[in-house]
Amino acid sequence: MRITAKIESEFLASLLKRSVALDFAILDYVDPGYFSVDSYKWLVKKLKERQWAPLAFDFVDQLLLEDIKDDEKRNVFRNQIWELFVRDLTFEDDAVAKFKAFIAYSVVKSEVKSSFDGFERSSRVDFMIDQLGKAVKDASDVIRNETFEHSDYAANYDNRVQERKQNRDHPELNPIVRFGIEGLDMQFEIKGPMIIDFFAPFKRYKSIALNHMGFASLVQGFNVLHVVYENTIDLTESRYDALFSQLSYDRVTSLALNQDEKDTMDRLFGWINLWPSRLKILKCVPKKTTIDEVVEFIEKLRVRENFVPDVIIIDYLNIVAPSVWDKEERLRQGTVVWDMKRMADKYNAPVFTASQAKMEAVKAERLDQSHRGKSIDISQSVNLSIALDQTPEEREEGILVFSPMFSRENPIIVPEVVVDTQLDKMQICREAKDLIKLAYSNYNV
Repeated sequence: MRITAKIESEFLASLLKRSVALDFAILDYVDPGYFSVDSYKWLVKKLKERQWAPLAFDFVDQLLLEDIKDDEKRNVFRNQIWELFVRDLTFEDDAVAKFKAFIAYSVVKSEVKSSFDGFERSSRVDFMIDQLGKAVKDASDVIRNETFEHSDYAANYDNRVQERKQNRDHPELNPIVRFGIEGLDMQFEIKGPMIIDFFAPFKRYKSIALNHMGFASLVQGFNVLHVVYENTIDLTESRYDALFSQLSYDRVTSLALNQDEKDTMDRLFGWINLWPSRLKILKCVPKKTTIDEVVEFIEKLRVRENFVPDVIIIDYLNIVAPSVWDKEERLRQGTVVWDMKRMADKYNAPVFTASQAKMEAVKAERLDQSHRGKSIDISQSVNLSIALDQTPEEREEGILVFSPMFSRENPIIVPEVVVDTQLDKMQICREAKDLIKLAYSNYNV
């Protein structure tokens, strides 16, 4: 794997300008030998000596006078480094991504060679395996971009107070996302970067609940990214059509509408298309597409369409591919939910998802944590978990019960929120029909 001098210069320029690259955990793995230009190798060595603290060019000039005695060579170094300081960053994100991949490759290559050389000397296969494992971990740390967040508690007091004051005086900076279901909204305030999980067994309306949250979020004025794994884009769009039109799903999809209904729908969606808030639907491959790949898609939308999600919906957790594979399903699911947590943090957006209860939970009148299975990471990482409960009698009557199982931010006041469904219109709660009124006020109609 090779990296061009253009990539090297863009990466180093971002470091010198104290830009995005300084946030990456890759700096511990950067070595002067990774660079092809001699002046860059010298500069990286100086940066590493200073623990990557930024350098002023005048000080670089002084270091060059001390280190490089040959006038011609020193002038070449000075000119090349000065070009980094004044360089206009034009493809910084791509350059950093390329350099990260190159460093991960270099780390693995170096460690693999070292491990086999060690085995040749000692014949200790256990040492070789340990070193190979370290190589994979180090490369994974580079690619996954994990850093240690830290704080000096007392010194950070003024920052905390300032942040609290800003949140108090400008609630619009991190607004509350409403469920649109009175019994839930009276208990819980949903903001970024929370993870909200709808927990239910097979065929208990998890996807319809997530569609409801996409609909509720859009009419509140939020940008929504709805990520589907098992369902199709066509199915998801058709469910939204029924929700917005308040017409039967079957009639909408078969276009069994009278002329007045068709004209009303045409006007409605012409109006919705004028909204500044947008709903994007992304189709992923079950068990293959990772959250990191979803983030890559979001970044493309950010660059191409200036779209950044305020609310993210993942349908659903159990079939998302983990960023790091493990043979045990519970560990894979744990990785996925922490991947979601990083995405929520990155965009300061609430993530609504759903998780599957064990098969025997279908017979349970009310769900509890024992129906979740062995993956404790889901319970540890989500901020709010809501079971979708329903007895056979309630199913016959079209009743569904939202049962908050645990909440990290708000107390559970009402343990069972009973709603009437209207599933022919994809309404998980009949109250949903009133949500469109929010759009009238949001969009001055």
